[in-house]
Amino acid sequence: MPRPLYALIIGTSEVYKDWGVERFGALATRLRACGYGVICVGGPAEVAVAEAIRARVPETLQDGLMLSTQGSVLTTAAILRNCNYCVGNDTGALQIGAANDVPCLCILGDRPLLDHDPLIHMIVGGKVKDISLDEVASAAQRLLKQTPNKPAFNDALELIEAILVSRFPQLTTEAMQIMLNIITANDIRHTRFYQDAFGDGEQKGLERGLEKGLQKGEAELILRLLARRCGEVSAQQKSRIMAMPTDKLDALGEALLDFTDWADLDAWFRVKG
Repeated sequence: MPRPLYALIIGTSEVYKDWGVERFGALATRLRACGYGVICVGGPAEVAVAEAIRARVPETLQDGLMLSTQGSVLTTAAILRNCNYCVGNDTGALQIGAANDVPCLCILGDRPLLDHDPLIHMIVGGKVKDISLDEVASAAQRLLKQTPNKPAFNDALELIEAILVSRFPQLTTEAMQIMLNIITANDIRHTRFYQDAFGDGEQKGLERGLEKGLQKGEAELILRLLARRCGEVSAQQKSRIMAMPTDKLDALGEALLDFTDWADLDAWFRVKG
C-alpha cells in the first residue's frame, strides 16, 4: 500500500454522526490522487457502505485503496496500528486508532468535544453533513504536515512479505494481501503457508502460543483504551483483565467505547462477570 496510509473510519451507530458515502468517496479519490494509500475501516454493517465508497473512486486510483469491514476489535487495532492517520466519523474505531498512537481527525460537528486524547483532532461546528469536502481534505493535509510519518511498514512485516515472495512465488498480489492481513490463530492454522511451513508436532504448540499471544495483545489494547478514557488502571483491574478469555475481551472491547469512568467498568463486570 502507498504511504502515507490514511484509514477512513466509515462506521457509525447514529445517522447524525455519519459524514456520508458521497463525501467519503470524494475524500478517498482526493487522497489517492495525491498518491496516498487509503483503507476504509468499518464493521460487518458497513460492507455495502465500503463498496459504495470504492465505486466512487476512479478505477485508475483503486490500486491503493483497500476495504476492511470484517474485523474484530483486535483486528481493527492491528490494521490501524499500521496506518499513519485516521480520518472519519465519531466512532469507536477512531478512538482505537488514537489508542494505538495514530493521529486522528474526527468529523465531529456540533457535538461535545473529544478532549480526552491529544491525538484526536476535530472539525467542529454545525451538522456533520454540512462539513465540506474541502474542509476535511485541508485538515487531513494539515495533519500530515503537523505529525511525523511512520516508516513504510515495519521491518517485521517486510520480512514476512519477503519470505512469502521467496517461498511461494506463485502467490498473486491479492492472495499475499489476504495472507498478510491474517490476524487470528484460527485463520493462520488453515492456510497453506502455515501447513507447509510447520510439521504436525510443532503446529499444536504454535497454535497454543498464537492464541496466548493474541489474548495478551487484546488485553493490553483494552488496558490502553481504558487508561485513555478513564484514567490510571489499578493493579487489581489490570490483573482481572489480563486473565480474561478472548471471548470476554471481545465483549469488553466493544462495550468500553461507551465508558466514561470506572463506574461503567464496574457495572459491566457485575453483569458480564
